[in-house]
Amino acid sequence: VTPRLLDLIKDHPEIQANYRISDRSGATLAPYGVLMLVHNSLRLRKFTLHPLPTRMARRFLAAEIILGTSSKAKARLHGEEETTASSSVAAAAAAAAQSDPGTSVAGAAGSSSASNSVSLTFATAHLESLDYNAKIRAAQVASVFGTGGILAENDNDDATAFIFAGDTNMSTLGEEEGLPFTVVDAFDVVGSTLPFHGATCGPHRLDRIWYRSSSRVELRPQCISLLGRDHVPRPSDHDGLLCEFEVIRKCSTESAGDT
Repeated sequence: VTPRLLDLIKDHPEIQANYRISDRSGATLAPYGVLMLVHNSLRLRKFTLHPLPTRMARRFLAAEIILGTSSKAKARLHGEEETTASSSVAAAAAAAAQSDPGTSVAGAAGSSSASNSVSLTFATAHLESLDYNAKIRAAQVASVFGTGGILAENDNDDATAFIFAGDTNMSTLGEEEGLPFTVVDAFDVVGSTLPFHGATCGPHRLDRIWYRSSSRVELRPQCISLLGRDHVPRPSDHDGLLCEFEVIRKCSTESAGDT
């Protein structure tokens, strides 16, 4: 997302009325960056922005959402990268996009002090571009999901449940070997119906939606589809991904509710 596109996003009436923006000022979007929109119906605790090992100013953006008391919910997640200033605002609003270093990008909007609150993290990043930067992408994946990483598992079985959507720039399956086995590619679960074997940029499946359940939150992808392929003008050189999840908050003793 560029500063020019941010202006279009902020001026859109539906976005003004219904969404919180991770960086309204655009301070993290020069010359471009990642951006996230969170619907007002969700309880946003905070946005956080983390630097990645990079030669291209790539960063990792996360939004922590406090789940309600209901045992089940539906989450619709859009992921699209490489968005330019010519993008349609509708597609931009649906996309998790790109940003800059720091800790908290925006203050909490609905934080909870309850000790038993349960959260779900939505995240995005634009990993290093170009085939020859596979080693840098591996380092970026490790800094997020590996030991001691931003979304690393810990020893007390209380790992963060998350859904990640972004442009990974990974063109070969071998590049995913750095992911822990608990991180699942939504395409492997519900992607069999996607055209072109899930390719999102030419013949390549560069864009991914990864997720991980936790001891307190179970994530179940329901379906996945492509966005923007028939849109004129095209909002990006990549197709967007739309994935619907069932989000189940577990009881302290066993899984809550029916499914």
